[in-house]
Amino acid sequence: MRVRVYRNLHTGTLSMQAYVPAKKGWRVVGHPDRVHLTNVKFVVREAGRQRVLKEKRKNVHAWIEGDLDEFTMEISYRSVAKYNPYKYSSWVSGEGHDLTNVDFNWSFASVNANGAVTFAPTKW
Repeated sequence: MRVRVYRNLHTGTLSMQAYVPAKKGWRVVGHPDRVHLTNVKFVVREAGRQRVLKEKRKNVHAWIEGDLDEFTMEISYRSVAKYNPYKYSSWVSGEGHDLTNVDFNWSFASVNANGAVTFAPTKW
């Protein structure tokens, strides 16, 4: 199942959305403590980011999208992903790589409620 995961601005926990065809849109389907995803995309909507910068008020405009994986993958390399609309225009890795404007998916990501995002790149 393809899902979107983001940090809930009100509770500080994770919110997970899935596309619901009957409602023709993305709906919250859970609030997990940790999520494991495959075929990952790091998404930032620029219009939402610009609204944050203008209003100085947070809104949900960035998330991690991927296929829900119920198994923890064993991977040899992990990097940390972070996003701050006041510092970056996209998700960036600990090494400074832009994670959103790429033409491929990342192989794996793990997100927890403390805001820690680790991922394994398919390639650089």
